[in-house]
Amino acid sequence: MNRLHSLVLGALLAAAVVQTAPAAAVAEFHGGPDHAGVFAGPGPDGFFKQLWRFNAGHMVVASPVLAGGVLYAGAKNGNFYALDAKSGALEWKFAADAPITSTAAVADGRVYFMSGANTLYALKATDGSLSWIRATGPDLPFDAMAGFNIVQDWDYWTSSPLVFKGRVFVGSGDGRIYALDARSGEVAWSFATRGRVRSSPATDGKTVYAGSFDGQMVALDMRTGKLRWSFHTLGTPVFPAGSIQSSPTLSNGLVYFGARDFNLNAIDATSGREAWHQSVKNSWVPSTPAVSEGRVYTGSADGRALFAFDAKTGKPLWNTPLDNLIFSSPIVAGERVYIASLGGTVFALKSASGEVTGYTLTEDRILSSPWIEDGVLYFGNNDGYIYAMSAGAHRFPGG
Repeated sequence: MNRLHSLVLGALLAAAVVQTAPAAAVAEFHGGPDHAGVFAGPGPDGFFKQLWRFNAGHMVVASPVLAGGVLYAGAKNGNFYALDAKSGALEWKFAADAPITSTAAVADGRVYFMSGANTLYALKATDGSLSWIRATGPDLPFDAMAGFNIVQDWDYWTSSPLVFKGRVFVGSGDGRIYALDARSGEVAWSFATRGRVRSSPATDGKTVYAGSFDGQMVALDMRTGKLRWSFHTLGTPVFPAGSIQSSPTLSNGLVYFGARDFNLNAIDATSGREAWHQSVKNSWVPSTPAVSEGRVYTGSADGRALFAFDAKTGKPLWNTPLDNLIFSSPIVAGERVYIASLGGTVFALKSASGEVTGYTLTEDRILSSPWIEDGVLYFGNNDGYIYAMSAGAHRFPGG
């Protein structure tokens, strides 16, 4: 009887372990598959103190991601780096076929990113060796403004991969959204839009959402790639397509995203019908919104400010003018929102009021979005460095 009791108890304990074991964590753009941009706090404030910086040799437009004590980021010289997060020491690097402006995803021992040649790479996270590679098609044409052809200044990023349930979802400059097997790189399905797809896919577990330079936000069946709905931005006379470079953020049953139609949009995730939109000072909204505690935050390019809206109604709550254009995406950690600007500054603001509580100033533009872990803020810079910052003095150095 005692032996039987032990066997039954052991079986029950084993079942409990199976039922409660957490899924393997994925480190990816804007903090997760919903792109909510929420990180465990607190984050730094005051005059941030530099812990280390790493010379990547060229502009770091991609956002760094941290997994297992290692920070991963690519640079525009085509090198992809793995760094010790505490010291900034190089662990390994990999040379890709083109500049890297895609934020990596790290899952199940692999690192995934897209190059500027529309090539998707899967590397072993331990040593940077190649697991597989998948080439997609060439970039579709893109006119940034009616009557103008200024592509290089306004096509800043390639799509960042989403890894979910054994598949990698990513957009390409060839206008397609791809689903690939995460282990082999085999294409499960692809969906064609009429514009470059720089937006990074997001998912609620059943549907994949992504935007295109054709001005469409699409919702696709995760398993088959079948279109569930599409929503077209309003566009403007100067920017008729209303192209979408922002990535979607999912929360409260809504899909939030910015566009070149000067709006932050909120769309019903099930039907694709508009819930609300808000003009952001007649400016592009390339930022991917962050959503936390009933508020949605976004940066504004020419508007040069960080905005907060009621996530359900779109009611403006506050906006804080900052020092320059904002293409970087905001994140939330604790009671702070963090955002970087083309003025080379990373700001910390109170999420409830927009009051600035800290910042650091660098020597070049910042397009990279921050990552926060264990109180340390990481970001890339156009000066060619990757930075790690912690909280600093609340009084300006020197008085």
